[in-house]
Amino acid sequence: MRQVITINLHNNAYQVEDEGFRALQDYLSTAEQQLAGNPDCTEILADLEQAIAEKCDAYLSAHKNVVTAAEVARILREMGPVTAADSTSQDAANTSEPATGQQRDDAAQTRQQTHTRRLFRLEEGKLWGGVCTGLAAYLGIDVVWVRVVWVLFTLFTGVWLLVYIAAIFVVPLAQTTAERAQAHGAPFNAQDLVDGAREHYAKARQKYSEYRSQFAQSKSSARRWTRDFEQWQRLSHRKLADALPRPSLGARVAGALLLPFFAIVSAALFVAVGSALALLVTGTAVQHWDWSMAGAPMWLPVLALLLAYGLIALPVGAGRRMALHYANGGQRYGWADMWSGIIWLGTVALLLWGLHEAVPELRQLFEQWLLQLRVEGASTTVTL
Repeated sequence: MRQVITINLHNNAYQVEDEGFRALQDYLSTAEQQLAGNPDCTEILADLEQAIAEKCDAYLSAHKNVVTAAEVARILREMGPVTAADSTSQDAANTSEPATGQQRDDAAQTRQQTHTRRLFRLEEGKLWGGVCTGLAAYLGIDVVWVRVVWVLFTLFTGVWLLVYIAAIFVVPLAQTTAERAQAHGAPFNAQDLVDGAREHYAKARQKYSEYRSQFAQSKSSARRWTRDFEQWQRLSHRKLADALPRPSLGARVAGALLLPFFAIVSAALFVAVGSALALLVTGTAVQHWDWSMAGAPMWLPVLALLLAYGLIALPVGAGRRMALHYANGGQRYGWADMWSGIIWLGTVALLLWGLHEAVPELRQLFEQWLLQLRVEGASTTVTL
């Protein structure tokens, strides 16, 4: 009488003898240590457990529900070593214990089962469904010929399209490394699984480093292009300024006199449009005059107001730039820019104060906004 332990392999319960349980535990622990630091460690261990579970299923039947220690040892020999040390110790164990006739028959049967092909759908290189890639792996030919033959049969008969669709639902998808190896008729062992995972991780790191290198090169090229464009822009402005004649004294005086006018008009347009947008968005009526259009959506008057502002501000902005050009004596920057900015800011502040005092609706709206900002600031301070 031997002790039996219930274990969980790939979300399935199996009853294994105590010695077999310890052997499986040591095997999987060694595999986990071997895969330490590999980002795909969890997936690889899951594939190992699924492969072991499938091999355990082969030893179970309606009248047998326990996997013996000898069967577990046979399964681990089929899986193969995980590390070179395990391989050495396993070989030493195999040489120290002579194989019986039953063990040789089991090994031969295992090799035959391992190399037996099975039809699966493969995701590697698939275009749609993976049926052709799986059939090509099963037949051992290039997938291109399978696709060409399938397309020709479909064009001449039309039935093979339905066969392909049915095969997508009938043929299982190779989801584990063992199933993918079985689809190609290749032997499956744990070391191949580990090596494949490492190769996949190395390729992923290489692709990531190539992507970072390409991104750095594109970033450097964009930076160089921006620098060249800015240099070309400066040179073109300098050449244009050198090509144009210098403004006369009368033109400079006219530009200096017109500059405050355009700055004040620009500031007035800005304040007017900003106040109108605030009234439109909040739906506030000024002295029983509703700014919104009756029955029209909110975006329509806003769009009309912005278009009107653009049509009026375009010539005003052009006149302001012309006045700046003449006031600065043809230079790109000068004292006129600072003077124009001061006039613009002062006009905006003065107009906002006047609207605040003259229009009660706007004053109430400004006070509500200030109160809301204070409440939000206080709540943020309390939260912090």
